[in-house]
Amino acid sequence: MPDPNWTVLGPLIIAALVAYIAWQQWRTAKNRLKFDLFKKRFNAYQHLYNLVQEICQKGKATNDDYVRWRVETRDIKWLFSAPFSKYVYNELLPAVRQLSHIHTMIKNPAPDQDTDALIQKEVELASSFDDKLSVLDKKVSRDLKLKH
Repeated sequence: MPDPNWTVLGPLIIAALVAYIAWQQWRTAKNRLKFDLFKKRFNAYQHLYNLVQEICQKGKATNDDYVRWRVETRDIKWLFSAPFSKYVYNELLPAVRQLSHIHTMIKNPAPDQDTDALIQKEVELASSFDDKLSVLDKKVSRDLKLKH
């Protein structure tokens, strides 16, 4: 006759092992989700950084650049926290729009338009994008942490 202690303890030990394995699988899935989100965020951030860097190098933004910005930053609101998204949509995008508008006015000036003043404004606005790179780094640091 089997020992009554083992008939009770056997299923409990097996249940504990199954629970431990399930917990490990849950933890692995949770960490994998964090890593996948980190990769998506990092790729989006790198892309955004490259867009800002491009404006810094060119010193201008065309309407095509602005449209590209709108398309290529559309996922930011889903991937990042509200402060970072607000910075991108309320500060960076309007600055790119303004820069592209100024560039259009320089390329197609009105007859009474002072293009020298517009060029100066374009240079000032484009040079402000250098500062935006460091602000971008600070603002994204909260979202680009891989904690397990």
